[in-house]
Amino acid sequence: LTEAGYYTEVFLCSDPKFANEEKWFRKWFHNYEYDPKNEDDVSLADHFAERYRERDKSKPTFYYWISHSMHFPFELPDKYGPTPNDLGEAYLRTEAFMDSSLGIIFDAVAKDQNAANTLFIVVGDHSYPNSGQMPIIEKYGQILDAFSWISMAFAGPGVSPKIITSPVSQGDIAKSIISYLN
Repeated sequence: LTEAGYYTEVFLCSDPKFANEEKWFRKWFHNYEYDPKNEDDVSLADHFAERYRERDKSKPTFYYWISHSMHFPFELPDKYGPTPNDLGEAYLRTEAFMDSSLGIIFDAVAKDQNAANTLFIVVGDHSYPNSGQMPIIEKYGQILDAFSWISMAFAGPGVSPKIITSPVSQGDIAKSIISYLN
């Protein structure tokens, strides 16, 4: 996308040194930002909205926003209260938090002059094994479909609403963008 004239930027909720991502972000993006004060999804979404409003509107832009809250053990910042002991409750609470964060981003884009020309791709990092897979982890390890297959939502101008149930991975993001842009 950089070679096609896009300005590219990454926003992170967690330190890119954790998975040695820093070198790739430097190589692939004009800018990447990690700031511990934006270490929760809502703070990072607010920061995204601010940067989005201030961006250079004369060129196409690609933003990559990386959440942190949906990772086990599904903890939120202390200001939102204690993490429930029940993993299912903690997951649902974190999912609502993530949803509100995405709402901040979608709202910022909806108010912009380029909203009608915006493509959203929302993907997971990895999945969490379901109740049927949990008992076999001890026997087979964590090499399960749930750890490598993710959900992906693709929405924007000209995208027909439909549900495709075939599994996807993060490797499908680039080819989906290329296909969409012809």
